[in-house]
Amino acid sequence: MVSHLSRNQKNIFHKNEIFFSDISKNWWDIPYYNQVVNEKRIMAVDEELRPIAILTSGPISLDSIASLETELEMALQSSDIPLPQGMLSWHAMNHELDSSTITHIAQRLRRLGAAFNAIGDEHVGDDQTSKMYDARENVQSYAKTLKGNQIICWLDSDLEFSALVQDENGLSVKQPWPWIHMVWHFALNNKDVDFAVADVTGDPPIPSSSTILTNLRDLAQIGELSNGERWSIRDPAYDLSDQDRPRVRFPPIGQDWSGGDLANLMLWRGTLNRPLVASASVLNKPHRPWYVRGGITVVFNKSVLNKPTPRFICNGQSIRRGDSFWLIRILMEKGIAAGHFPFPMLHRRSSTVCDSSELVQSFQSRFFADLFGAAALKGTVQSLENRDDNLHDCIKNALLSRASHSVNVLSEALETLPLVNGELSKTDFTLIDAALTNTIAKLKFVDVEGSALELHEQIQQFLEVKSDA
Repeated sequence: MVSHLSRNQKNIFHKNEIFFSDISKNWWDIPYYNQVVNEKRIMAVDEELRPIAILTSGPISLDSIASLETELEMALQSSDIPLPQGMLSWHAMNHELDSSTITHIAQRLRRLGAAFNAIGDEHVGDDQTSKMYDARENVQSYAKTLKGNQIICWLDSDLEFSALVQDENGLSVKQPWPWIHMVWHFALNNKDVDFAVADVTGDPPIPSSSTILTNLRDLAQIGELSNGERWSIRDPAYDLSDQDRPRVRFPPIGQDWSGGDLANLMLWRGTLNRPLVASASVLNKPHRPWYVRGGITVVFNKSVLNKPTPRFICNGQSIRRGDSFWLIRILMEKGIAAGHFPFPMLHRRSSTVCDSSELVQSFQSRFFADLFGAAALKGTVQSLENRDDNLHDCIKNALLSRASHSVNVLSEALETLPLVNGELSKTDFTLIDAALTNTIAKLKFVDVEGSALELHEQIQQFLEVKSDA
């Protein structure tokens, strides 16, 4: 197998500081971004830019549409140059929009030079992980039908063309950069990059089981109160993070970012006091592992989409992290290079789970899908980067470590739960207690050896690279 795949990932935009010099402002109040937009509009008129096709699969919020509309409206005001028709299109699969809303959206975007194409529902999965795989399969299949040399922005459907930032009012949703126009800027300055991945602000793109301990500690007011610099802490809500971060508590957010009852926040949305906030110190020195895809993939070479996203099964359940395995497999091909696109979007997990039993089951299901996926991914990367390491043993050891760490985290969360009894309704307390208790009980009986064998066989087959003839 190929080792040191990270050498195929390019470090782009070496002077990021100019991009993030003042992220508390909207981009149209920053001269540099106005200049970029003006230049790209001129180039679009002169047919010097590739068209962009946004591809999503899943429910779309009106806030997401409005955020794109805001960028295009302000870009028109800033440059006084209309975007030529055919330069930007949004292809929305499984959108859950009614016909009148689709017509209204299409009219609004057409006025700004963009096309909106709504495509039918093709979901077949019942659980959230299966639906994610259905979404990826829909996007990759649809991309093959597109004619021309478009740049494809493959985005999770719950993203907005904005970011959560800190300003004089606390936390605000703004547009610190013209995201679509920066895709064109990136393409012109990184012609050797085949695709780039990016991060998000807002709700962390991880299951709520990975943030529940931190959220309960904040609710119980455990730890020293953090100060205004807390938004520069990496992975502030991730209980299983490899980052060395202080165990401080975050105060409640002044704005109503999260909303909803505490059971849904704890067991579904996963965000209480610690959304991801754009920070110049973090953005200038991204720490993401090279093999992680954060729900945003900007594709410059459409051939990379020909390799399907794998759907690995463990103990009868689809596991998470298939998109990262896809990224790894693509980078094993000769001549393929990836980059990090430095402009995050806004992730707002807005839907809620109303049925109590479904909420508890969803928490547990997403936990195990992530447990097996994260362990399999970590073991695979270790095996690939150290050619002498056995893939099966690496997956098994990663699964043992992840399971042990998870038992400790969830057990501590269960011990913390009584400390917030006064903050929760009786129903919310019972639901969270059931979710934690049931998950811990099932986790202690995981067949690590059998699971590692099952994952190893599927991953080994997926990663096989045929030798050149």
